[in-house]
Amino acid sequence: MSEDLQAEVIAACRKHKEQNSRNYDYRACVFVGADYFVKYGAAKDLEPELATQEYLFHHAQQSQTPETPRIAKIVHHFVYQKTPDLATRIQGAIEWLSKVPPPSNPRRHYSLPHHYHLRHHLPVV
Repeated sequence: MSEDLQAEVIAACRKHKEQNSRNYDYRACVFVGADYFVKYGAAKDLEPELATQEYLFHHAQQSQTPETPRIAKIVHHFVYQKTPDLATRIQGAIEWLSKVPPPSNPRRHYSLPHHYHLRHHLPVV
C-alpha cells in the first residue's frame, strides 16, 4: 500500500470516527473509494479478526464444494500509532514530575492536607 493511500485511509477513518462515534449504531469501518472496505480500531481487537479472516479466506479457496461462500481477502493491514502507548506516557509524566524543583518559598504555595495523601496515594511506576 502506498504512503498516499495509507494517508487517505487514516484520514477517512479519522473523519468517520469524528462524525459517527456518538451514534448508537456506530461501527469502526468505512469504505475508502470504491475498492477498499477498511476496519479500524485497537490492534489487540483487530489481530484476532485478521487471523480468523485470513484462515477462512484460505480455507474457502481450497474448498471444492459449490456451497462455499465468497470470503473477502485481506489486501493489506497496518498499525497507525499516533502517540506512544499509555504506559510510556504515564512513565514520562512521572519522570518529569519527579524532576520539578520544589518551590523556593513553600509557605506561599498551596499544598494538600496530610490526610489527603494518606487516603489518595498514587502508585509509583
